[in-house]
Formats: sequence, structure tokens, C-alpha cells
Amino acid sequence: MSDPREWDRYDELATDDALVGLDEQEKAELDELARALGAADLASYERAAAAVAVASVGKADRASPMPAHLTARVVDAGLRATARDVPARLDRTVPIAGAAPSRGPAARTVHLPGSPSVPPRALGPLPPPSSITPTPAGPPERVEPVASIDAARRRREGVWIGAAAGGWLAAAACLLLVVTYAWRERDARVGVGETPSATTSVAVTPSAAPPKAEPTPEQARAELLAKGADRSAWTATKDPASRGADGDVVWSAQEQRGYMRMHGLAKNDPTAYQYQLWIFDADRDDKFPVDGGVFDVKGDEVVVPVTARLPVGKAVLFAVTIEKPGGVVVSKRERIVLTAKPAAG
Repeated sequence: MSDPREWDRYDELATDDALVGLDEQEKAELDELARALGAADLASYERAAAAVAVASVGKADRASPMPAHLTARVVDAGLRATARDVPARLDRTVPIAGAAPSRGPAARTVHLPGSPSVPPRALGPLPPPSSITPTPAGPPERVEPVASIDAARRRREGVWIGAAAGGWLAAAACLLLVVTYAWRERDARVGVGETPSATTSVAVTPSAAPPKAEPTPEQARAELLAKGADRSAWTATKDPASRGADGDVVWSAQEQRGYMRMHGLAKNDPTAYQYQLWIFDADRDDKFPVDGGVFDVKGDEVVVPVTARLPVGKAVLFAVTIEKPGGVVVSKRERIVLTAKPAAG
């Protein structure tokens, strides 16, 4: 019969081997104990250690505890598996010394390897410690009280059953740790302290639609025409800069905006001179038309937005003049290159 201290040492070495590793001397001792005790299931210690490590990675500080009912189910499953699969070799019974008779059919009976199958009543209670005397012949033997013998048997019973069922207990521990780890992962997704519903809904904020691209002057002009804006054709003057030029001006009195399209107007040097639009309003003095903006011509055809500085009640004439860089407040009208007169309405 093996010494329980050997099992204690085996458990200690096997645990250290799974967690921190052993040196050569300790490894040799573990191998020798495994052979002597017939214990070869070191993998269960390693699986349990690995499960502990996985379940503890960075989650302990923010994880909520697993519900008690789920913990109880996992532990119960492990205990049922252990009770079902204890090896059949633990099939012989002997009553625990000093036990009082019990009404249960298997009460106070434990399974011990190598023990004869003796009914509980056959042995009867052991005599009290005071009636046990040493044998005269030879060196005196050590006499232990019945309580010590009973405790030793229970200790060996626990060691043997633990060795036989260690694999299942380790598997149950792994299952508990894996479920705990999954529960902590659920916490990370749902939020610590929150109670997930049967179907957890995740609010998804739709990404903002990309800003609508600003239409080109050509596109904006077409849109304004589609809304019914007035269009007036340009008439070129005798100024050399407008020789052969044409185009039109589109204006919406309702929206107070418009666009000029010019084709063939001479390109200008902005450092020498610039073009400036003037809008003559029926409600204003002809000496003070509304400034419609300064612009440059860089191509054969250009579309330029009208930027009226003042509200226009009723446009009766559009005129383009050549002015100094930056434009002027009041034009001398020395060089008028284009004019457009809206239809009377």
C-alpha cells in the first residue's frame, strides 16, 4: 500500500510542473513517483493551468461575476461525471472503524483497494485504545488510537479517489474556467454590469452621408435655367477685347443669383486689368448700377457666377466693363465690352 505522503509529494510536483516547470532533479522525482503510484495523467494538471491562464488574461478587473445558477450547473455536471466514472477497481468495502450502525444500505462504507469484502457487522467495533498492549516478543510496535486509524483510512480514501477521479475533476475545472472566460467576453461586448436581453440589440449609427459635391458653374447655370430663370444674350461692342464675343447671362430675381457665359472674350492679365459686371435696376438711378462682381477670363469660354453686392428689384440691363485690378465702386464706363438686355416683362 502506498504512503499518502507520496501522493502529497506527487500532487505538489505535478502542480509545479504545470505552472512553473521543474528542474532535472525534481522532474526525475516526479517520474519515479508516477511509476510507483501508477499515476500517469499529468495532462489534467496542464489543462487546468492553461485554462486558468486563458481565463485570467486582462479581464479580471472589469468582468462581472458569472451568475450563480450557471456556476452551479457547471460544478454539478463535473461532480456527476466524477461519480459516474470512478474506476471499477475501487469495489471492495470495509466499514470505518468505530462507526455507529446506520440505517442506509451503504452508509459509513468506503471503497478501499486490496481490502477483503467483509460485511459491516462482521468486524464489529474495535477495542478502546486502553485495551491495546504491545506484543512482548521483539521490539514494541507503535500503537495508534482507533481515531487515528480511522482518520488515516479516510485520508488514504481521499487520496485514492482523488487520483482516480483527478482527470474528471480537472476537466470540470477546465469547463468552469472556459465558461467563466466566455462570460467575461460577453461582459466586454455587452458592457460590464449590464444585463443582456434575450436578443441583444446593437444600435448602429449610420455613417454620415458624404457631403454633396458643389456643382460646377456650368451645372449650377443649367439648374437655374431649369427653374425658369431669365436668360439674356450678350451683344459685343466695338472694343477690341470683345471682338467676336458672345454668350448669355442667366438671372433669377427670386433667388437673387445668376451666371454669365462668355465665349471669345479676350483673356486678361489680372495685374493689368479685370472685367467687372454691372446690373442696372429699374428702381435705381442709372448713374449707380449694382456691382455684380469682378472676374477674369482664362479660356476661350468661361462661366462666371454673378455676385450682386445689393438686392436687385428688376434688372433692365447687364454690362461688362474693363476696370483696374480689383474693380471700382463707380465705373467711368470708358470701356464697355458686352451688354445684355432682358426681355420686357
